[in-house]
Amino acid sequence: MLCGILSKKILDSTNPVISLPMKDYKLYFMTQEDISTEYHSIEINSEIEEARHVYRKYEGEIMDLENTELVRILTVLKSKLNYFIYEYLSPNGFYFQLIDRLNKSNTRKEYIYELKYNDIPVYYKSEGEIDAVIMECMTMEVGVLIMTSWSLQVGTPFWYRRGMFKDMCNKMYNSNKYKYFKGKNTEEWYLWYDQPTIVTNVEIIDLIEEINQEFDTARKSKIFPTNTPDRFIKDMKLEEYGDQWVYNGKLPEYVNIFDLTISFWVKTLSELYEFLDSLNNYNPRDFKIYVRTYEVRIIYTTQQLSNYLNIIDKISKDYLNPNNIVYIYNPSVIIEDTKYKIFKFIDYESGENYTIVKYDTSDPTISVGNLN
Repeated sequence: MLCGILSKKILDSTNPVISLPMKDYKLYFMTQEDISTEYHSIEINSEIEEARHVYRKYEGEIMDLENTELVRILTVLKSKLNYFIYEYLSPNGFYFQLIDRLNKSNTRKEYIYELKYNDIPVYYKSEGEIDAVIMECMTMEVGVLIMTSWSLQVGTPFWYRRGMFKDMCNKMYNSNKYKYFKGKNTEEWYLWYDQPTIVTNVEIIDLIEEINQEFDTARKSKIFPTNTPDRFIKDMKLEEYGDQWVYNGKLPEYVNIFDLTISFWVKTLSELYEFLDSLNNYNPRDFKIYVRTYEVRIIYTTQQLSNYLNIIDKISKDYLNPNNIVYIYNPSVIIEDTKYKIFKFIDYESGENYTIVKYDTSDPTISVGNLN
């Protein structure tokens, strides 16, 4: 059986290795037969015991609500262990599974949370550090974990979702009922109930939906958090909006203000040259150009909205040349004097460095497939 091992020490494993936020630790994968006896599974005892004959119904990770005190204790403990996963491991794949079993004397039933990675048990060698971190998480004075900034919608940068999550907590959950803070090991934010009281799944789901709706409204309204980076404020020409920021300009619906990347095609090298020549400031680092037999694909990325909108305007134009002037694309020729601009770029299709130039007279040095 395949098992995961949390270790600082580099282990001899032919399987993939996963790096983790916890300093110097990695997750290795080995068969159970290859794991030495010094490694053991990561289990957290809830300190709850019941008579061995007690039967409880499980629905996934959630127990029934017949024993509300049991549910309260296990739910709060699970929240703290989830915080450990978010901060020091990864919410992708890692989770604590609740199991019940007889204690060592076979007289009572105990409840245990066991760490797993995608259904694979996770082992470690008790060196003190992981135990100390888990204990620190377990002794936090908090209630049930409601939501984290990590859980917000993808497609926005880390600084945006973290900043908006903090702003929403300040605005909507700044009361004695809730508690929020930034994690010690990451920049993620966490919203909790302040006290370890009983809460239902419905209550938590309602709060999560409320936060997601508020976040989605802010994103669509182009509202930005209080701690928006100065460079972004300048590049996007944001305006003050209370203690936050807002973009008041008009943009096409398809523009993702957080990912200013656009992909488009031209049919010929003539069109490629005319497009590059139309730019006010050509920077090869902003472009990925793929020269293919019957087309040239161009991917443009920038951090400045004005540059992005300018490119959109450029590619809406027709670059077919009615005079049929010859354009030379050849990496081996020596470029002689020409009254026209010379453009250099990397062809990401071949990995070669190329030059594209323009002459008034015909020249036979044109050879990239059928492009001319």
